[in-house]
Amino acid sequence: MARYGASGLHTETDEKLKIRFMNLSKDELRRNMKRYKGIAWDQSPMFKKLYEAEYGQLGGEPYGCIIADYYFDHTPPDVDLLGSIAKVAASAHAPFIAGASPSVLQMDSWQELANPRDLTKIVTQNLEYAPWNSLRASEDSRYIGLTMPRFLARLPYGAKTNPVDEFDFEEDADGSDHTKYVWSNAAYAMGVNINRSFKHYGWCTLIRGVESGGAVENLPCHTFPTDDGGVDMKCPTEIAISDRREAELAKNGLSR
Repeated sequence: MARYGASGLHTETDEKLKIRFMNLSKDELRRNMKRYKGIAWDQSPMFKKLYEAEYGQLGGEPYGCIIADYYFDHTPPDVDLLGSIAKVAASAHAPFIAGASPSVLQMDSWQELANPRDLTKIVTQNLEYAPWNSLRASEDSRYIGLTMPRFLARLPYGAKTNPVDEFDFEEDADGSDHTKYVWSNAAYAMGVNINRSFKHYGWCTLIRGVESGGAVENLPCHTFPTDDGGVDMKCPTEIAISDRREAELAKNGLSR
């Protein structure tokens, strides 16, 4: 949910940092960039907004990064759009960070992540990933970051969890049904860590690794009673990722 993710970006800011919002759907951006495909990419409104109006102008205030509440996979339309975005992001030296759809690894949900034996084979031994691999090999792809999995945006509404002042409302979320929770794009969590690093160090250096700035803190934790009379907790991310699987994901262009 964009509202919850965007509100979290304000938690690690100070007077030196500005956050700007643009209401633009992925389809609108796709149509826009398609008009300026190829050699005309530097005539696109996105280029004029990010580069000419700020980075390329005396007194401008260049963007440090772009957080997009979009999801991308390996399909040709998405790869084509990412390629166009990468050119603009590289010219403005502003990394573009969005979410990775589970379909990028032929999954319906990131909860299936533990199932494949070898993620690399999915990407390297399937011809449909040729455009994806070509994009990853391009120089400008360094300015594209796709994050996963989604994180819990808020606790379920309820008198004991997250009360609603206006009316009595209880959400039926007991930990058993993943779809009954509100999840947020992992790009927002990355944005919070980037803001925190900039606030403390003046540079976005410590943003990855549990011990070096990559930990996502203060996520909602929903506890619920179990059938045997105990208490369990819903993982605040869609799935817990092992170090080994994280290394595979990074090797194939994804970051948790």
